[in-house]
Amino acid sequence: MVKVALCAVSTGVNILIGRVYGNVMINLTVANDKLFYRSTEIISQLSKSSVDVSRAALLSAIYGTETLTDEIDRKPVSEHVLAALHVKMVVPTAILLATKQAKTVAEAKLLIQSTTSIRLLMQC
Repeated sequence: MVKVALCAVSTGVNILIGRVYGNVMINLTVANDKLFYRSTEIISQLSKSSVDVSRAALLSAIYGTETLTDEIDRKPVSEHVLAALHVKMVVPTAILLATKQAKTVAEAKLLIQSTTSIRLLMQC
């Protein structure tokens, strides 16, 4: 019962601070392989882009570069996950890149820092 109440409060707080868009949590932590693939699906769904474009945007957000090398692309997902653990706002950054609301990772991060609600950025 306590766990259900805590989950409800946590969900409510995330909605209020704009970390939910529609019914999708957009500020999830890419903490394992499953969440890496889920993040790619979320980016694809919200940006209406292909899975390949979404994956490239996610990798750009993780590694902080717009130019993905073959070396980065060939790494196993587990290495991407380890790299993502040290980066904040990976999925929102990738969404801004995939939707072309930001041309660079730095620009996306500035946009995110300039607002109190990530959801508001997605509505632009």
